[in-house]
Amino acid sequence: MRASEAAAARRIEDLLAPYLSDRTTWLVGTVGTVDLVAVQFLLEHELDCAEELRALIEEGKLRFLDASAESLPKGLEGPTSRDVLFCTKSDLVVLLWDGQSRGTQEMVRFYQEQGVNTLLAFV
Repeated sequence: MRASEAAAARRIEDLLAPYLSDRTTWLVGTVGTVDLVAVQFLLEHELDCAEELRALIEEGKLRFLDASAESLPKGLEGPTSRDVLFCTKSDLVVLLWDGQSRGTQEMVRFYQEQGVNTLLAFV
């Protein structure tokens, strides 16, 4: 949440660019600097839509998938419903961490325990 925006932008460019394709579906969090920079990167590089639609997305006037409203497997508990959703729907989870955030540290532990392919980068 407190990561440097410039550092996050550089890391996201390096990490996500190889995965850009029309066969990739992106799930992105909605809290903090890294999530915001990731959404901005994807809007600039991946999302093919009219400028009016892009403006609505950037202004937050379109709702995104609410992880808490999604059907999740019974018995799987994670730090948040978003983390469980990412765990069950993702081939690869990319985490950027400042090395201090306890929330991200808990997510790293959770994904490792679940055997999820995880790419951890520091910002």
